[in-house]
Amino acid sequence: MRELDIRRISPNNRTGQQLQLFSTPIKVELHAIKIPFFRLSKHMGNSDRFSPILLKDGGVLIPIYMPHYSAKKLFMAVLKRMTEDMRKYGHVKVPVEFRSNRELRAILGRQGKSYLEKVIVELVKAAFMHVKAVKNVKTGEYLKSYEHFSLVKKITLVGDKYYDVKEGIYRISDTVRIFPAQWIIDNFEEFYVHMLDYDLWNGFSPIAQRLYEILSYTYYANRLKPARYKYSTLTYLVPLSPQKYISKAMKILGPRLDELIRVGYINDVRYERIDSNDWMFTFVPGPVAVEEYRMLGERKEKAEKINKGSTSGRLNSRLSEKLIQLPDLRDVDDREIELMVKDILEITQDRHSEPFYRLVAKKINHEDLRELLSILKADYLHPGVNEKSPGALFVGMVKKYIKEQST
Repeated sequence: MRELDIRRISPNNRTGQQLQLFSTPIKVELHAIKIPFFRLSKHMGNSDRFSPILLKDGGVLIPIYMPHYSAKKLFMAVLKRMTEDMRKYGHVKVPVEFRSNRELRAILGRQGKSYLEKVIVELVKAAFMHVKAVKNVKTGEYLKSYEHFSLVKKITLVGDKYYDVKEGIYRISDTVRIFPAQWIIDNFEEFYVHMLDYDLWNGFSPIAQRLYEILSYTYYANRLKPARYKYSTLTYLVPLSPQKYISKAMKILGPRLDELIRVGYINDVRYERIDSNDWMFTFVPGPVAVEEYRMLGERKEKAEKINKGSTSGRLNSRLSEKLIQLPDLRDVDDREIELMVKDILEITQDRHSEPFYRLVAKKINHEDLRELLSILKADYLHPGVNEKSPGALFVGMVKKYIKEQST
């Protein structure tokens, strides 16, 4: 099977009028709520079609490709592995690796390799387009902005050929290698990701799983207040075909809501008519949701401590990937590296990031590093001048240095 790359199947870039909509990382939860990437059908080739949706900001979300439910199971396994890596190492390991093709086939229900390959194609193709009118600050002209959202860039199975960037050669993969979209990696490393209980999720039917995803985020974001959604909104978010009568709507939703009630995730569900074709649903959190909220709060506190206490928990985890690809300095021994690290620590006072600084000292010319430290000390390290820590400022300078050297 050939290595799949999202660039081969994306729509044509609109280079004259394309603008970047988002300059900062976007929370995964917002996409989980606003964009129903997957159909709930377990069968390939389903003819379900979902129309574009108008957003409150005037933008439009256009489905480019919505894969079937098996692709969602595979993607959730990737998120689970990324979550485990974050807890173990404090950063996401890219690519996300699985030991064997058989491990992925077991996730899909012990299907054959040909089925696995089809599911992988589906997952790589999953995409939405966000179209919005954006004002050009300089000219005052309004232009259409196109933001393409995919979930996975490429996937390589065991036995597939891939290009080793570090060594500059082609290799045969001995593991499954999955490369998530960069916005997802950014969210994990910025501690924006809302951790689902994957074991709980896996015990639900597809519609109940989607309701759990939506309610879990909403309860957490609104501090356990009852979640309120219009039926018309739920049909898009899940997604479901809308029903004209509430009796038919509840025939579909009722059994799935009962699943959430049985495990204690919701205590009660109420609905009331708001117009001739719509109803407002209220979901009251149960004891399992309360416990999940408590555990997520603890995780947030730990994440904030890591965020404040160490530069390596965020920006330099991505920067490390770029540094690793650079060749080691030839004429520098271990003693010189340790002395360089000591000089960096003396100015940054960030001992949590010592392993990262050691990597910097192995890869970047020491004369250039001392020049960066001199600039940092002379121009930036004055009380009240910068809100960022010295470590964060230094990492930013290293990032800029590498970018300039590569151009």
